[in-house]
Amino acid sequence: MMTILKVPGFLVACICLANNLFAQGFHTDASETNNNDRINSLTVTDQRDIIVAGYYTDCDGRFHSLLGGVDSTGKSLEMFSANGFLLNLLDDSQTTVSAFLSVSIIDSQIVAAGFVAHSDTHVNSVVIRLDSNGTLDNTFGTNGRFMHDFSAINYVDRIISIATVNNTIVVAGNSIRPLLSNSNVGGFDFFVAKITASGELDRNFASNGIFWKDIGQREQSDNVASVLVDLDGTIIVGGTSIDGNGTPSPALLRLTSNGQLDTEFASGGEQDLFSTKAHISQYSLLSPDGIIYGAGSTSNNDFMIIAFHSNGTLVDQFARNGIFTQSRSHDDVLEALVILEDSSILAVGRSNGYAILLQLSVNGQLNASFGDEGIYTFETFSNWQPGSFSALAAYEGEIIVGGYDLSRPERTKLSDEDITLVKIKENGVLDLCFANIELPLAVSIMLNNQSDSKSFINGRVDIKGILELQPPITVKLYNEMNTNVASTVVELGVLFNFADLEGNEYRIDIDQCEQRRATISKLPYK
Repeated sequence: MMTILKVPGFLVACICLANNLFAQGFHTDASETNNNDRINSLTVTDQRDIIVAGYYTDCDGRFHSLLGGVDSTGKSLEMFSANGFLLNLLDDSQTTVSAFLSVSIIDSQIVAAGFVAHSDTHVNSVVIRLDSNGTLDNTFGTNGRFMHDFSAINYVDRIISIATVNNTIVVAGNSIRPLLSNSNVGGFDFFVAKITASGELDRNFASNGIFWKDIGQREQSDNVASVLVDLDGTIIVGGTSIDGNGTPSPALLRLTSNGQLDTEFASGGEQDLFSTKAHISQYSLLSPDGIIYGAGSTSNNDFMIIAFHSNGTLVDQFARNGIFTQSRSHDDVLEALVILEDSSILAVGRSNGYAILLQLSVNGQLNASFGDEGIYTFETFSNWQPGSFSALAAYEGEIIVGGYDLSRPERTKLSDEDITLVKIKENGVLDLCFANIELPLAVSIMLNNQSDSKSFINGRVDIKGILELQPPITVKLYNEMNTNVASTVVELGVLFNFADLEGNEYRIDIDQCEQRRATISKLPYK
């Protein structure tokens, strides 16, 4: 389908394509605009559904909110729409741009937060809540939405992270604090707020519902990365403070449940490591130990994971004095992290342009049994160029990674970015069964003129018996036109296949996840 948009002096064409299931993971043009789609956050429900939040760009390059998901097998959730995604939930007639930056689950309902802009200098924070059928919950806020101008001056604020506790939503983000603002001058500060189950500010929290903090130098930028809620209701806000020279440093706050600085944490409730030059992308909390981990990159663009005790001091037993760093290329950065059931730390990021997963043990050492000495590199997903992953979740041994990947080469615009989700096994190996339900594996193998008894009837081959092959086995993937699109080496063990005495090859479509017998057809070439 092609949509034509008329703009004065221009004719812009958007090619809309259907979902594509790649050989590795779930890959789709969710917005069907043939432009950029991105995941900013993801979470997993108790039913193992994977919910993602982010944005897409329209034909004019403006970005708009995107929310959707897939089930545990990688199939689109129809509770949202036919293709599993809802678009423009944050938009109204005045909206210029919008995006979801965080998503969570509270009482089986999806709660997502982000921002909506009505002009370049008027950006408000928004939280939405959905019913179980994927529609806006009209009992929350106004028609399912909570919208607030935290800056109080019609300037810029945005919710970066969201957490839920006891039917209450805790949000944190960046905004210009009203009392410190002078027209449009001033740096961004941390803000934290509580939102009630009915979608209103909890006025009993902090000062009239909002906690503010300017970390470090005034009128410099403080960037929130994550808000976390501990088992006792205390709130941890992590981010990065940037000084007047543009140098970043890790920053943490801990608040009591009623929104006051917890004076037992670090220095009066605040920890800012000015001597550690690094940008932190995301924090995670290990309960009940209370250890706080942050992942990001140093000012030299090296991988970095930092560990804090519950009192705000660095964990000396972790890596080197509480900080793990490693340099692999000129561009190493970690975008997200999660703590696994064995208390090991898993982070996703990129190195030298390739997406990577990195796993550390509890003492801050690379786990040699994971991937390649602790690091798994995603070589390619689209058979064209590797993408980028910035969202991560773990649930009962399953690791979900989300981000974007470039479109297939045959598309008209090679720079298009499409949503990608993959599932990783605990040992750092791709789960090839995820989102592969509709893409059979085609196998072609020659066995030196050996043949099993078979008959060729109406395009099918009846194999009588099973050939036991020794791994590793070269597997070739074919598209609908019988064109070989990729090859790999796998250890499948037993296959049902193959070539006859004359050397004719046969295509064998098997259910790779359970290795069942399936359709066998003669290939038109050798």
